[in-house]
Amino acid sequence: MYTDSTGAAQEAPTLEVNPGDKLIIHFYNDLTAPAAADAAAHVMKGMKMAAAPGAAASPADSACSATTVTSTSTNIHFHGTNAAPVCHQDEVVHTLIQPQQEFDYTVQIPADEPPGAYWYHSHAHGFSDPQLTGGASGVIIVQGIENVNPIVAGLPERVFVMRDQYLPASEANAAGAPKTDLSINYVPVLFPSYTPAVIQTLPAEKEFWRVLNTSADTLLDLEVLVNNVAQPLQIVSVDGVPLTDSSGNPTTTTVTSYAMSPASRIEFVVTTPVVGATAQLVTETWNNGPSGDADPGRPIANIVSSTSAPSAVPAIKRLPAQTRAQTVTRFAAINATTPVTQRTLYFSVKSDFTEFYITPDGQTPTVFRMDGPPNITVTEGTVEQWTIENRSTMDHNFHIHQLHFQTLAVNGVAVNDLTRRDTVDVPHWSGKASDPYPSVTLLMDFRDPNIVGTFVYHCHILSHEDLGMMGMIQVLPGATTTTLTASPANTSAGTTVTLTATVAPSAGNGTPTGTVTFQNGATTLGTGTLNSAGVATLTTTALPIGGNSITAVYSGDSSFAASTATAVAITITAAATTTTLTASPTSVQFGANVTLTATVTAPAGTGTLAGSVTFLNGSTTLATVPLNAAGVATFSTTALPPGSASITATYAGNSAFASSTSAPVTVPVQAATTTTLAASPTSLSFGGNVTLTSTVTAPAGAGTVSGSVAFLNGSTTLGTAPLNSAGVATLSITSLPPGSAALTAAYAGNSAFASSTSAPVTVAVQAAATTTTLSASPTTALFGASVAFTATVAAPAGAGIPSGSVTFLNGVTALGTAPLNGSGVATFSTTTLPVGSASITAAYAGGGNFGASTSTAIPVTITAPPPADFSVAAAPTTLTMAPGGTGMSTVTISPLNGFNSAVTFACTGLPTASTCTFSPASVTPNGTAAITTTVTINTTAASAKVLPLLPSNSGPLYALVLPGIGALLGLGRLRRRLPAPLQRTAIATAALALGLGIGACGSGATMSSPQNGGTPAGTSTVTVTATSGATAHTAALTLTIAH
Repeated sequence: MYTDSTGAAQEAPTLEVNPGDKLIIHFYNDLTAPAAADAAAHVMKGMKMAAAPGAAASPADSACSATTVTSTSTNIHFHGTNAAPVCHQDEVVHTLIQPQQEFDYTVQIPADEPPGAYWYHSHAHGFSDPQLTGGASGVIIVQGIENVNPIVAGLPERVFVMRDQYLPASEANAAGAPKTDLSINYVPVLFPSYTPAVIQTLPAEKEFWRVLNTSADTLLDLEVLVNNVAQPLQIVSVDGVPLTDSSGNPTTTTVTSYAMSPASRIEFVVTTPVVGATAQLVTETWNNGPSGDADPGRPIANIVSSTSAPSAVPAIKRLPAQTRAQTVTRFAAINATTPVTQRTLYFSVKSDFTEFYITPDGQTPTVFRMDGPPNITVTEGTVEQWTIENRSTMDHNFHIHQLHFQTLAVNGVAVNDLTRRDTVDVPHWSGKASDPYPSVTLLMDFRDPNIVGTFVYHCHILSHEDLGMMGMIQVLPGATTTTLTASPANTSAGTTVTLTATVAPSAGNGTPTGTVTFQNGATTLGTGTLNSAGVATLTTTALPIGGNSITAVYSGDSSFAASTATAVAITITAAATTTTLTASPTSVQFGANVTLTATVTAPAGTGTLAGSVTFLNGSTTLATVPLNAAGVATFSTTALPPGSASITATYAGNSAFASSTSAPVTVPVQAATTTTLAASPTSLSFGGNVTLTSTVTAPAGAGTVSGSVAFLNGSTTLGTAPLNSAGVATLSITSLPPGSAALTAAYAGNSAFASSTSAPVTVAVQAAATTTTLSASPTTALFGASVAFTATVAAPAGAGIPSGSVTFLNGVTALGTAPLNGSGVATFSTTTLPVGSASITAAYAGGGNFGASTSTAIPVTITAPPPADFSVAAAPTTLTMAPGGTGMSTVTISPLNGFNSAVTFACTGLPTASTCTFSPASVTPNGTAAITTTVTINTTAASAKVLPLLPSNSGPLYALVLPGIGALLGLGRLRRRLPAPLQRTAIATAALALGLGIGACGSGATMSSPQNGGTPAGTSTVTVTATSGATAHTAALTLTIAH
């Protein structure tokens, strides 16, 4: 197969699609029809189809309904996809494109198609093997696998397509020859040399490989060998479906070899070899059984790693990074489903190997016929369990179009298979009657409504298929359940009834489409179209009076079968009526005329209304009036009482028409009112009480006026009072401001009585008199001292607290002004009152609601201040020291009456040989704070003259002392040699000599004698004098000198 959509022919293009894409292929069969003489030889023999007359397909045949297949007929099968088995998508039984015929495929890739490797190939019955061996196949990649399993995101991606091709006739029967040669991506690996292709890689890098066995007949046992050691292959996807665990989470499984029967695909992560390693992609020998074809082991490609120039390793495509998390939903909850049935199918071969069969157990083995009936019929939405047995001595592999299956058991032993496959190998039988048939047990998933139709299952060793090993399966539209509801279920004639039909699949997935016909018995009411939720609705007013049996009939669609809802009973009573009411006018004064008009209607076609209408005000009947021929009744009245009248009109109904009552019509009826006002007294002072009395009256017969009256001073509301049972409201107030008040009373009115306002009444209000009292503290003070004044302004009880300000005066001289606080008190302090007697008053200026007033004068006496002075004190006042010692005392000057002049200091009364100093020598107070200086008293110590220790004529004395000392020193050595008496005599003699010498020294020597007497011992009183100008003060210090 070729494409030239890009302008250059490309063999077997790889088609990349996304889930939900629409794949459009314009297909042209460029094969040449066989000559008429050879036509019979080109008709598929194994399928037992009759040859078409002439060299080409009959012009009457269309590509969608072919009945004849020749060696030049062809089509496309989209292997592994869930595309619908209909013409122009993935129908291969009767879709055959004849030589020189054009055809368009429009394949809808399902939105839930798992991302992975799929493929397309020709599927012409009886000629699949030669066409596929000739290369009529290509790859489909459904993109997005990195979103399902992020371990492959960003990895280099390689796609390897394994095909087979016939051996030359000269080699076909050679020893060790395979049935077919292999190629990888169109690079042939030929018997007998098996020269491998070359895969160039970077060293030690993880890559993502997609390997497709698109061969017609060859089974592979795939390995990646590095230095002859099989490498781990981390399987990510099988047959286009990413591996998931039981919870639907992405997973992988790691193997070192993988058996790939024809049509199977694996996608895995592998690590490329290091530089210098010997690495190959190989297939090991496959045992196809004693009758099977030879599939020997052979190399497929050398894997060569290189770090040399980039040209040595061609750039390859990398998968993108994960862009979103994606879950495989196609097989959701399949493990939790219960199979609706179990079937056994088996492979078998005619003894002369001319016919191959796949047969449901219980049927007679026969080769496939494209015009035959389905071998198996199932219903969409179900899951079945199939066991596939191999009763022949060669391998077969089972493949079914349109769906995947799960492997439950192999040879009857349960397996935990993570894969969802569309192809599985069934090993050969030994041929021994004692041995069981090899088998696989599969869970077949028919839940997708997209697969409704007829398609095939077969052995995908295509030489077997072409000899008849294929069957046909029909998936019937899934059963549906239609439910019907009616709202309302019981109503009156002419009322709208809404019928709602919901159509749902009895099992499986999808939503039915199409129409629902609603019927009343055998009468069709109408048709509704199912929406995206499988719901259709119909509204009708045509149901007749009495009992009605309503059904909903779903017509079915290509995926779902028809169904009929259980009948719903609807009872229609007498024809509904509608009564409407108008009033004219819509509001009136009490006693005025109102005309009420009632109109009664019924659905069209229900006849002429008759009967009467009763007019009511609330529950009080006003009158009953018969309908005229137009269904109208009128009534006029002047008797509506004041208030809000709620008028209704009730049609009594009869045997043909149901009763009805109009919506209430509100007619406001109001009586006029008159409001008067009286005030007592009409003249008063501010704060005085005035009583306001308002009387509201209405016309006779209107009843007692109720509600409330607002009393106003101009536009200012003074208060509101309710009317009593006599229509009188009173209000007492004390808040009228001074001046002339124009008072009115306003009745607010209500639904029964109109509002009204009295004529104004004038009330004269004078300002409230005030009293100002004054106090001072102190009343006698020195000049310059602060005197505080407090003024209190009072008004009569009830008048409130005056506000404003008070002026304080000394005689006629204003001292200052202060505001009144919230208690009517103002305070003021001053230090500027002159010496003498002051007469102080407080004058309140008045303002607002209060008059002015002045306090009684109070006297305040200011005396002249005393002269400035200071005091002096010393601490400590007693100092004790030895001659030559020093003592200090702190002298503090405290100012009196603001004294702030310089002060100097002096001492008197010091003892002999002593002095005093001040630091600082003078200080100046600031008039308020004390200030200090330090006085220091220094005394003088007595001094002495040093004399010789011995007299000048002391030489003879040395003569005595020195020998004595020597004698004592020498006795230490002699006393051990002398007798004891002599030792004692010698010591005594030496001691005597020493004593005489020393005595002579003492008797004649004096060490010192006085030369300066110093400060004498004793106690003195030292007077410290502080002087400032003519003012002097003293402080006394007691000074004690002790030796």
